[in-house]
Amino acid sequence: MTRLAFFGFLITFIPQVMSQSPLIVAHRGYSHLAPENSLSAFERAIEIGAPFLELDVQRSANGTPIVIHDESLERTTSCSELGRTDGYTDQELQSVRIGYPSKFGLDFQHESLPTLSQALELAKGRIGVCVEIKVAGIESAIIADIAKWNMEKEVVIFSFLPEVLRSIHSLAPDLKLLFLKSKARSEDLNECLALHATALGVGGKTQLDHAFLKEAAEKNIEIWRWTVDDVREMQRLKSLGIHAIITNRPDLGLTLHLE
Repeated sequence: MTRLAFFGFLITFIPQVMSQSPLIVAHRGYSHLAPENSLSAFERAIEIGAPFLELDVQRSANGTPIVIHDESLERTTSCSELGRTDGYTDQELQSVRIGYPSKFGLDFQHESLPTLSQALELAKGRIGVCVEIKVAGIESAIIADIAKWNMEKEVVIFSFLPEVLRSIHSLAPDLKLLFLKSKARSEDLNECLALHATALGVGGKTQLDHAFLKEAAEKNIEIWRWTVDDVREMQRLKSLGIHAIITNRPDLGLTLHLE
């Protein structure tokens, strides 16, 4: 091979190798270092260079999108408030603290419960955001928050709920959609197409192999895998050509791009 041909080979080969590295998504922010779904966790994901963060959205009594995984406050609260988020008004939720004391002690005892709008404001122009909608009925409010910060091209909408994805598509057809399944099968690829979702997010019960990835690629559906914190499994998924890995350890995931 001549030197000119060799450099020509590198020009085409290197981008192909780089393209095989999966997108790394910080699950609930960099939740290994800071309370999940907190602004601190999101800031830490940005600091280490994660291309995307994932967050969960419930609702307040006023219908405002609130960033928290559980429908209730108990697990992560570091104050006296208990009960469902939709049992509190926006004003009442401003005083809720989500320091996750059972995991982080008093380190984040003053961490506030964020709204979706606050999270998007922090992320705008700095990191992509995957918004998992946990409850139906707040689709319009979520779309309004995304539009407020002009982040339509920086957001991916996640949901386990087909009706939520249908609603989002009818209201904002240009938003990217991802359908979540704990144990995905071939028929779920067809449901993705029916829901106008371009990606399928799969859990650990899903049998991921070359055949499944090939079938998804033939249907132009991306496969995203959650939640993976083991480097060996990340490497296996990379070898399969998976599109994205959602992880509590984005620091470990980003090392895949260096291999």
